[in-house]
Amino acid sequence: MSKPIEAMQQKKKKRPLWQKITLILFAIIAIGVVSGLIFINSFINKSLPQYEGEIALPLTNEITVITDEKGVPHIKADNLQDLYTAQGFVQAQERMFQMELSRRQASGRLSEVIGEATLNNDKYFRTLGLRRAAEKSYEIYDEDAKNVLQWFADGVNAYIDMAKEN
Repeated sequence: MSKPIEAMQQKKKKRPLWQKITLILFAIIAIGVVSGLIFINSFINKSLPQYEGEIALPLTNEITVITDEKGVPHIKADNLQDLYTAQGFVQAQERMFQMELSRRQASGRLSEVIGEATLNNDKYFRTLGLRRAAEKSYEIYDEDAKNVLQWFADGVNAYIDMAKEN
């Protein structure tokens, strides 16, 4: 009986060292690739808008935001302050990049992020003076209009704060 055991032990040859090292390196690379893909997926998903669940906002009452099948948000609020704050949050959640580029364009500062390709555009908008006109016109707004702008900005800032935390 000892002969078949010896024969089996002789058939089991040890793998050469280079094969062991190759297998270990392959496993390390595979784990690294899978970990990288998981990280990239979670990073990308963090920037997507949240359509379900609850979000804590600086509101006086509870509001409801329902997004229809075409992606249009419908906000139900008990007062104007909550409505405009939620509108600012929802708009920032969906279009923060567009809002930032539009702000820079109107101020003539788009080249700061895009580069020389938009330099002529910046010169035009600085000459046009949309930012200066907006700053001057704010002084003549009544208190209700200033409140609406502030509430909207509060919603946008709430989104920015939440995005920084994540």
